[in-house]
Amino acid sequence: MLAPPAPLIHIIISEWLRAGIHRTWRERNEVIRNQGLLKVSADKPVFTDDFVDDFLFRNGMVVDDYFIYRAPNSESICYKGIGGQKFHLLISNDELFKAALARLIALGVTIDTLSVN
Repeated sequence: MLAPPAPLIHIIISEWLRAGIHRTWRERNEVIRNQGLLKVSADKPVFTDDFVDDFLFRNGMVVDDYFIYRAPNSESICYKGIGGQKFHLLISNDELFKAALARLIALGVTIDTLSVN
């Protein structure tokens, strides 16, 4: 198995440092909520556009670096790295994935569709 790309590792580590590695998920969400980046409705996180933009673009990435790969039964957020290599952006939080996907679609990223005949 390949190691995750460096930007993803940076995102994970910076999120841990920002929210505190030792804290529970509920405590981390509370820290992020207090920063005005996360709203919680019915105990489910609702990520703001500002939070999603920070998540997607804080490492210098731009909209043109991202694309969405759509297969018949799934969607993936992908990005182009240095040299044109393509990577999947792995997001383990379903709500954050949905928010990032919706934000990228709203920003007009390219959508590659796999057609099955």
